[in-house]
Amino acid sequence: MAGIDSYVKLMLHMDGTDASTTFTDSETTPKTVTANGNAQIDTAQSKFGGASGLFDGTGDYLTLADNADWAFGSGAFTVDFWIKVNANPAAIATLLAQWPDAGGTQRSWDIALNPDGTIRVDVRIEPSTYSVNSVAAVNNGAWHHIAMVRNGDTLTLYIDGSASGTPASLATSGSLNDSTDSLYIAAYNLNPGLGYEFNGWLDELRISKGIARWTTNFTPPSAAYSATEAYTLAAAYSTFTLTGEASLFKIALKILAAYGSILLSGQTTLFKWGRKVAAAVGNFVLTGYSVALNYGKILTAAAASFTLTGQAASLVKALIMGAVNATFSLTGNLVTFLVNGMAILWTKQNKSADPTWTKQNKSADPTWTKQNKSADPTWTKQNRS
Repeated sequence: MAGIDSYVKLMLHMDGTDASTTFTDSETTPKTVTANGNAQIDTAQSKFGGASGLFDGTGDYLTLADNADWAFGSGAFTVDFWIKVNANPAAIATLLAQWPDAGGTQRSWDIALNPDGTIRVDVRIEPSTYSVNSVAAVNNGAWHHIAMVRNGDTLTLYIDGSASGTPASLATSGSLNDSTDSLYIAAYNLNPGLGYEFNGWLDELRISKGIARWTTNFTPPSAAYSATEAYTLAAAYSTFTLTGEASLFKIALKILAAYGSILLSGQTTLFKWGRKVAAAVGNFVLTGYSVALNYGKILTAAAASFTLTGQAASLVKALIMGAVNATFSLTGNLVTFLVNGMAILWTKQNKSADPTWTKQNKSADPTWTKQNKSADPTWTKQNRS
């Protein structure tokens, strides 16, 4: 389902190999997540994706360096995730926090599990702390969705899509403290050994800044979050595959594969306004870390391969790119196309370098027009343009 957009500042799917200590941030500007103690990926329990984050309550937690992305100020924000409790805490168990033991203006916000299995959220707007305690408990061995939402001057706690507890009325236009402390997950800031660690599993943890995702009761998410606004994705007699961590499409209006494969794999493979991407009788492959297409409006491989590999292979406003009976490859670190720089010109390539382009698509593959009209009626127009 949708859910990864420009408002998302942290996205932990908690997926990966069993016992791995790698926790990957799957939004558009990934941040480094450090696993402490025995915090690890567990494939025995999950809400989505076949894995979750396991924390045993004795020194297991995640940390991220302070970042302006979770300095919420006076604006709207949403923090949501799934939780499965293994054991009740003796006092409280911190789930997420920028709430150091030092107190004062360094305390910003936190979400915690109470000993009775209810949830408590706090925000600090000097000189006051505003809190919401849930009525519903989440310690019954099932997965539960938690959401803390600020909308205007109201802080609401949702459990499984229903507001629970009395929403807090915040100071008018009040700005949360801007803590410089690290963000802690599953333990209390600065003193993770004081008995405030969480014992259980977390999944699909998302921080959104600048948006109140929910303002009334809602149906909890039914699948892992993914990118938004990816229209017209088609595979005709072929394979269209997205694999790995957060393969992301944003306003990628036409992605097509005909008698071939379009493969996106690896971590944060990204399309942004990549409006026409096509593979015909060949392969269109993007692999590696942070492969990005921004405004790459026409990218085509016909009876050949179009390949981007490596770290941050990037196309920015590269409007026309094509590979015909050949291979088009971008490899290595920070391979970049800017404003059509170095782009293979579509009209020249197909009219001069390969005069058989029209014949190839209409004669060599007589089912081309019929096939693509059924998969996408705009295909013929796309290739003629």
